[in-house]
Amino acid sequence: MNEDNQARNAACQALALGIHPKAVLLDVGAMGGPTSQQFRYLARYDLITYVGLEPQHTECESLKRMFPRGIFLEDAVGDREGPAPLHLTVSPACISVMEPNFEVLKDYPIGTCFGVQGTSSVQLTTIERLVGDGRMPVPDYIKCDAQGYDFEVLMGSGNVLDRVLAIEVECQFKQIYKDQKTFQQIKEMLEGHGFILRDIKHQGAFEYEVVEVNAFFSKRPHTLGPALTKLKLWEFACGISSPLSFAQLKLANGDSPIFREVTTAMERTVMFQ
Repeated sequence: MNEDNQARNAACQALALGIHPKAVLLDVGAMGGPTSQQFRYLARYDLITYVGLEPQHTECESLKRMFPRGIFLEDAVGDREGPAPLHLTVSPACISVMEPNFEVLKDYPIGTCFGVQGTSSVQLTTIERLVGDGRMPVPDYIKCDAQGYDFEVLMGSGNVLDRVLAIEVECQFKQIYKDQKTFQQIKEMLEGHGFILRDIKHQGAFEYEVVEVNAFFSKRPHTLGPALTKLKLWEFACGISSPLSFAQLKLANGDSPIFREVTTAMERTVMFQ
């Protein structure tokens, strides 16, 4: 582990130990566990409540071995309850309720990973139902990687979204799955629940083109009151790199009439910076 990761782990541990009850991370499409090294650390040492949804039985069992104190369910989630087709692809990481769109994928060598080798079916439920039935706690953070079905997964969270502080969601700028909702539609839907876009990190091997990103959304920090510490934990764990706030400029430049709209709550969000 390099020194930067050690420092981040220590900062996240310090924050997590001050949060009661523990912050809850929901990982939708949890194959392999958290991609964030800091969230892996927090989950491994039971510093957060780690909830993973992973419909593939062998992968779910693997998660239980890696994170024995986590909560793992083999449920597939969407915006409704009932059966849905499952497209089984060459790469298990590309398996989806959505059908791959080779009109787009044909332009990229990675398209071979999306080749459909068969179909199955899966029984869908919703995050709102899982919470309502007491099978999982209300998440503070959601990480969603549902292979083109992310909009529907988040829609199925219903009113739970109003209690979520932060979301990391895989989005595409092109429809690599047929009829999928792309980045702008996901952004507009989350804005309707009070989220703002905080950061974008590109991913995927699309021949140097930005086609796929992990987009990071949160509630406005200055509106969170005591929950701000939970949001700061998420920012540290995800390595969020946001644009500046006006409160940061005030801190750097000193008081002036131009900063009259900066509130005490906004100033408080500058902590740890």
